[in-house]
Amino acid sequence: MTALAVDAARLIERPQLHSVRTTRYLEDQDAWLAEPLPETEIDFLVAGSPTSADAACIALLNRVCNELPALEAIARRHLREFLNASLLESLDAWNVIAVEAGCGEARRSDQVALIFSDPEDAYGQWSVTMQQAGGRFFSVAFSRRQT
Repeated sequence: MTALAVDAARLIERPQLHSVRTTRYLEDQDAWLAEPLPETEIDFLVAGSPTSADAACIALLNRVCNELPALEAIARRHLREFLNASLLESLDAWNVIAVEAGCGEARRSDQVALIFSDPEDAYGQWSVTMQQAGGRFFSVAFSRRQT
């Protein structure tokens, strides 16, 4: 399982390169949309109420944004463990299109989900949910949903 974990101590010690700022509340998702990282088209969603985003989820998302390439690699390894061979052929072409913190597939304030799109599946998305525990992130679930 250690191959699927990231040492969160590195995330805490590392200077914050990106600080999440929420832009608007999405009533249908009970989440706030946050500004994307520079040079990406990834949507960032943060749990919260209509009046404010959840502070713990914003803190988690800040750490995730600064370690996104490492977490994406963990998520791809997790998918490789469980997907059938026909899907694995196109996995390298999948793109991270969203990150959910405390909402969507990541239902807890210590969870984040990376959402992937498969160019060969126009209406489907795959997600890998990771949970922070004991100073590390662990892949705890994956799912597919129709859009």
